[in-house]
Amino acid sequence: MSYPQKIRDQAKTLRKRGFSLNEISARLNVPKATIHDWVSHSVKLDKKARSRIARITVKGQKRGNVKRLIIVPKPKNWDKALVSVVAHLLFDGGRSSARYTYYNSSIGMAREVAGKVKGIFGLKPHRRTVENGVIRTTFYSADFARYLDRKIPALLKYIPNARGEERREFLRAFFDDEGNAFYDKKHRHSRVRGYQRDRKMLVLIKKLLSEFNIESKIERNEIVISRKKDMDNFRKEINFSAHLFLNPNRKNSIWKRRISKRKLLDMIIKPESLVSS
Repeated sequence: MSYPQKIRDQAKTLRKRGFSLNEISARLNVPKATIHDWVSHSVKLDKKARSRIARITVKGQKRGNVKRLIIVPKPKNWDKALVSVVAHLLFDGGRSSARYTYYNSSIGMAREVAGKVKGIFGLKPHRRTVENGVIRTTFYSADFARYLDRKIPALLKYIPNARGEERREFLRAFFDDEGNAFYDKKHRHSRVRGYQRDRKMLVLIKKLLSEFNIESKIERNEIVISRKKDMDNFRKEINFSAHLFLNPNRKNSIWKRRISKRKLLDMIIKPESLVSS
């Protein structure tokens, strides 16, 4: 997910003032890992700022001490549900010393991921909505966080040769978290896109899509599916979650009503339905 320079600058300003990564993440609604990338090498902290961060960190550890001690099951073998959970927390998750948080503006997606985490690990989700409507679903357990630290890189090694149903779950998680369907009514220009800053990840996604007979290309920080045949294959093999909708209130939205990404994809593949929409 890309963020405007204004948000990046705000993060650096708050860090200079001695705000912790967790505080900045909560205030700006940006994953903690992303905040860390922005400020870790570019912001120098003075003594006052370091002192404040240390105090906040100690307080947070005391408050969350009981939750930090929760021990979770640690499945060794991959299956569809485990691939889905680890992939979602890879693409739209944020990690701290004692928790992982999943970020999504869809309550349906938040519940789906929370249900899978509870089913596998027995963790109760702690959910709250922040200013811009993004839902933060947090799972408290240092043991869970350490497990994911190992499983995320393991998944990236495993998935190229995984079973077809597991590769499908990985792609679904990517496009649910990072993807969108786009249609320009004026120029009748359509595509399915998925954003990712990591070039290696885009190459992996492109390879996995090709195994489902979906041709795609990499454009800057995006994977792009533009041919109707490939979008149709995408719809049949991967598709978006039924929980995901376009926001009609966005300034650049061409849709004046709430529409699901699945529905828009159907409309793109059948242009005659777009004329009357």
